[in-house]
This record gives sequence, C-alpha cells and structure tokens, in this order.
Amino acid sequence: MRLPALLTAVLTAAAAVPALAAEVERQKTAAGVQATEDHWSAAFVGGDEAYLNSLLDDAYLSVSSSGKARPKAEIIALARKVAAMPKQAYDKPQSHIDVRGDTAIVTFAGKTDVSVDVFQWRAGAWHAWYSQRTSPYSSLRLDLDFTVSRTLIASPGVTGLRKRRLSRP
Repeated sequence: MRLPALLTAVLTAAAAVPALAAEVERQKTAAGVQATEDHWSAAFVGGDEAYLNSLLDDAYLSVSSSGKARPKAEIIALARKVAAMPKQAYDKPQSHIDVRGDTAIVTFAGKTDVSVDVFQWRAGAWHAWYSQRTSPYSSLRLDLDFTVSRTLIASPGVTGLRKRRLSRP
C-alpha cells in the first residue's frame, strides 16, 4: 500500500519540475536568466524548435569561434541536426550573469572556449539576441599570425608574402 502512495508522490513531484522551471524563467532576475539558459541548452540538444523559435529574437545572431555568423533559422536547423546525433556528457561551464534593466549578459569560460550570450527582457520573458564564442586557441593563432605578418612586412624582400599572409582567415 505504501509503494503506490510513494510512487504517486514521486511522479507528481517530477511533473511539477518543468512548471517550476518555467515559472523561474519568467523572472526578471539572474535566476530567471540561468533557467532560460538551461532550458535553451536542453532545447538545442533535443531539437525543440518551438522553444528555440520563441526564445531567439528574430534578429538573433550567433558568431562562432571561427567567425562564422549564423542567424536564427540556421541555429534552429543546426539544433535539428544535433538532436539526431548521439548524446555526449559534458561539463557545464561556470557562468557569470549580469542583469541591467531589460538586458542580461551571460559569460561562460569553458575548457576550450569563452562565450557571451546577450538577452533582452520583452513581453514577460528573456529573449536571446546575440551570442559569440571565442576560442583562446584561435586568439593565440591570431596573435601569432599578427606577429609573423608584422615580421614579414618589416623584412626586406618578402613583400610578395605580405598580401597572402594578411588575407588568411
């Protein structure tokens, strides 16, 4: 007799978790932004197009660490592809959330990249407006390329290399 009552309590509590998370997302606080970020991650990995469509502003833009800019439609299409792939465990990066009025800026520092998400509070919810990822390694490469380029430019007799070196991505 006790097992059905316990099972009912566990199932009722589990059903309430999404409702509580949705309520937190509607808060104009750092906790609301964090809940939105968490839901965004789950929606992206799970291919939840409806949530992504409501979360991402129509002008949303995501810039990858390689400099490729992707608008909202490409991000949603990418989520469909990711949802079809085998899932892998990952360490959630530590984030810092700064809420200022109707704007929130979230910065993450992961093992391989640093990212920034910018949110706007509109119609009682947070909406993602812009994201950018930067790899510390690509920054190192750019610094190295800049140093090599300056050296080539300053060296007599290698002006033919200057144009190719500076135009590299």
